[in-house]
Amino acid sequence: FANSVKHYYRLTKPRIVFMVLVTAVWGYFLALNGSFLDMLIEFRFWMTMLGTGLGAAGAAVLNQYVERDADAIMKRTQGRPIPSGLVSPLGALVFGLWLNLLGLGILLWQVNILTAFLVLYTNFLYVLVYTPMKRFSELNISFGAVPGAIPPLIGCTAVTGEFTLAGFVLFMIL
Repeated sequence: FANSVKHYYRLTKPRIVFMVLVTAVWGYFLALNGSFLDMLIEFRFWMTMLGTGLGAAGAAVLNQYVERDADAIMKRTQGRPIPSGLVSPLGALVFGLWLNLLGLGILLWQVNILTAFLVLYTNFLYVLVYTPMKRFSELNISFGAVPGAIPPLIGCTAVTGEFTLAGFVLFMIL
């Protein structure tokens, strides 16, 4: 059981999820106009991080599900859980969808619809635009930059419930 959990955990690409959360924290903090301590004691902050983290993890799993055939033939990615047979493709698909639905549900219920939409949009761009585009165009780098730059905007909208100049500035910087 512990090995199984470890392999599913690896599917979530925890280092990437961590970076998503770090940039979302900065967006949240700047939109809050308070102190760091104020942010840390807000329930909404923690729900934003949980929902965003689950969504990012779900996108990472779905990315590996979509790329499983290519991963199986590339030396660098053959050891990933799906191509190495440690996690079934169906298991990964269900896990990725479940993580996304749970994250979006938390954001809809505890934060706001705009923040949930931004997580959904980010995941759509990452999994269904950027990932397949890697196989046929070098423009994938430019398209991949967009979902990578949305997390600070997610943090800002979690606080304000709307798009703000500060959020767009952070988005453009990334």
